[in-house]
Amino acid sequence: MRLSLALIAAGVLTAPAQDILFRDTFDRPDSNNIDAVLTGITDGTGAALLPDGVYTNAWLDPNSKPPGYGAPDADPANGGGTRILGNAWQVKYGTGTANAFVNHNFTNAAIVTQGGFSVSLDVNAYTQTTNGQGCGFAVGMSQAEAAGTGDAFSGASRMTGGFGTAIGSAVPTQTASDFWVTLRGDNTLAWGGKTGSVAGVTALPAKTGTISAKFSVSNFNSGTTVGYEVFLNGVSKGTGSFTWSGTNENFIGVDGRDSTSVTVDNLSIATATASPTVDLAVTPGMVQADDSAEMVTLNWTAAGLPAGATYQITADKAVTFPNGGGSGSISNGAGSAQAVVNGTLGSTTFTLSISNSTPAVIASDTATVTQAQPPSTRPNVIVMLVDDMGWGDLGCYGSEIPTPNIDALAGNGVRFRQFYQSARCSPTRCSLMSGLYPQQAAVNPAEALPDLRNDNNVTFAELLGADGYRTYLAGKWHLGAGALLPENRGFQHVWRFANGTAHSADNWNQSAYTFLSQGNEITARTFGSNFHQTDAIGDYAVDFINHNQAKGDGKPFAMFLGFGAPHFPIQAPPTAADAFMSTYSQGWDVIRQQRYNRQLANGVIDSRYPFPGLGGVGPHG
Repeated sequence: MRLSLALIAAGVLTAPAQDILFRDTFDRPDSNNIDAVLTGITDGTGAALLPDGVYTNAWLDPNSKPPGYGAPDADPANGGGTRILGNAWQVKYGTGTANAFVNHNFTNAAIVTQGGFSVSLDVNAYTQTTNGQGCGFAVGMSQAEAAGTGDAFSGASRMTGGFGTAIGSAVPTQTASDFWVTLRGDNTLAWGGKTGSVAGVTALPAKTGTISAKFSVSNFNSGTTVGYEVFLNGVSKGTGSFTWSGTNENFIGVDGRDSTSVTVDNLSIATATASPTVDLAVTPGMVQADDSAEMVTLNWTAAGLPAGATYQITADKAVTFPNGGGSGSISNGAGSAQAVVNGTLGSTTFTLSISNSTPAVIASDTATVTQAQPPSTRPNVIVMLVDDMGWGDLGCYGSEIPTPNIDALAGNGVRFRQFYQSARCSPTRCSLMSGLYPQQAAVNPAEALPDLRNDNNVTFAELLGADGYRTYLAGKWHLGAGALLPENRGFQHVWRFANGTAHSADNWNQSAYTFLSQGNEITARTFGSNFHQTDAIGDYAVDFINHNQAKGDGKPFAMFLGFGAPHFPIQAPPTAADAFMSTYSQGWDVIRQQRYNRQLANGVIDSRYPFPGLGGVGPHG
């Protein structure tokens, strides 16, 4: 389980540096022209903002507008003044309200690439104490909308909605911005959207502080949902969402209202920075229950970490770190440590915790070494039935075709010299599955290819499954459909011909096969254009074995593999067929004699039966 803690978002911790798009500390000479010089301004907009062109004062006393930049008059109806004073910005001073917006459309590609942006503003001082006064910022305006905003208290088009015509929390008219936040004189923080309705209000211990918001952005298209989180002094106060009202419209402005002045500082607009994360994995992922000292390797990848981060690895069972590495400094990227676990204690879960310099945990992840039961003393069982393959088609029975893996099984096991099966595949399969004669197990013994009854027998899968085995099947079934299918006769995980029957014409057709896994524990394979039945059966056999091993409970498995490729018409992959062209170009009679000689030498045929030739009879001698 990955855990990326919300403390970064809450502002309790120091986050990694963001990409600053715009910052203004207002550290420049006192002036009624707030952007006469660019001192204190960090311009990362890419637009090369110029003196007298950084801000637009949409609502401002006429006396304070360029080119005069004079003091505001005493008429509150036409707006207040604005100025830089004492290395801070008085958004408004004098009677009336005032606002301004940055002359840049904050739709930078970096915002989308990094998943969002943030706005932060220090509200330092104002005098009045009702919810009709204070300061805030607004986002999501077109340039025309921002330029058309008016009085924050009674304007027909307002930048923020925190100050209403009826002083209170309800804001009856719409705003120009898609989202706004205001810090108000009654010690409340309010925020809302374009409809003018207040989305949230929270009480505060003071009417000043740092207001900020983080926005999750996927694009700037009209109608797209934007998530937000609002903060005061770095502490989360609320979350929600809004939608962009226009496409590529994100001018950002500041709005202020008070009887004397509203002083702010440190306006910052930056791209989002992902919270610190860490992914932890452990190999091997299992330890035998009787292994008291298994060495495992913990590997992790971390991202978004601040400088000075440290880590600590803990476990819910007793472990040791023989080479150290259980704690230390950590940086972005990959790292690892080795530990020794005790399988006799059960499964062991490791926790990797990352802390900043405070120290406080900023990210963590866990990984578990699962206790595996000792392997079962009962054998695993794999049964393979190959349609239409003659007994002499294997290397261990004299074939000219090399079958080294099967030969190895024969060399370390038993080869039958007498073995009887039916001439057709289904009767043989009936007996192999049930242990009965075909005429006993078949639904209709008179049929050449009968189905397997389900009322007078148990399959080996049903028998072994009831005794704790996991049961698997891959390949040909051809013993009936519906209630007679393998998944209904004891096989828990099945890859079979789609209708329960098929022939080798389907060797190349992946759509002719169906996969079913009990509890959906195994994922079906997708083979693409390289599909061939024989390879697919082998691939699923490996998947089945891995599945049983991954369970780690020591249970044995039983598997049936029904290969159909030797069934007529033979359709071998070209590479396999081409490899034997020269061998079979000798002629069938030569091949037949050579095979007989090998069988005789290997002792798999009775020497009393000499090679008969065409029309020959035996035995002789």
